[in-house]
Amino acid sequence: MKLQLFLFSVTAILAHCQLTSAFAFAPTNIKRQKSSLLSASSDEVARLKQSASKLREEANALRQSLNDSSFRRKNIAPNASFSSQPPPPVAYTSLEDSCWTLTYRFSNQPNDDDTNDKDKPRINYSGTLTIKFRSDGYSDLISHEPAGASPRLDIEKAWGWDEEFSNEDDETYVLFSVNSKSGDRYYWQARIDVNDRNEISLADGTVTVKRNVKPPGGFWGVFNGAGILAQFQSVGNFGGKPTRV
Repeated sequence: MKLQLFLFSVTAILAHCQLTSAFAFAPTNIKRQKSSLLSASSDEVARLKQSASKLREEANALRQSLNDSSFRRKNIAPNASFSSQPPPPVAYTSLEDSCWTLTYRFSNQPNDDDTNDKDKPRINYSGTLTIKFRSDGYSDLISHEPAGASPRLDIEKAWGWDEEFSNEDDETYVLFSVNSKSGDRYYWQARIDVNDRNEISLADGTVTVKRNVKPPGGFWGVFNGAGILAQFQSVGNFGGKPTRV
């Protein structure tokens, strides 16, 4: 409405300028036109033309601005106003078909002095991996990003996962394992916590490796001819949070 009134004013001024110009250059023998010519000097005509030109430019600029605004409104997606909002947090009520980002820090050797791999150099690993626990019991390694400089953990394969209840502490745990290209197999275990909304989280994640240890002696040497026992030993820990892929 304001634009229409503005354009109407511009049109009226332009019409007045044209009429005044016509009177200024009409034959002097017409009395009615002669009176208009006398009342409108050449300076006034020039001033009115300059004002009309300026108003015309402002009207064109306003019309272009309104057209651009209308074009933008038509081309904005219906949900564009929500694009800046963060996505809702990821939550799972079951491990089946769930994805987790695990941040780990461990070494290839335990701290126990009783292991028989003392000649193997100790290597520290850290990084993040994203894994999916499929409903059929298998695991998919979605991504792996080692941290820091080399050497880095090179994961060759992620094995299946399992959910087990422990009679020792009456807690439920998730377990899975991965193979590295160096030949080591690392076993991952985390406690499954459930909140009041039945959403699960992983806590107290530990990484273990199977190593041979020397028995304390005595009758163990009788039942184990090699005098060596296999034992799972902790080499580090990890934390996990649900994610989407």
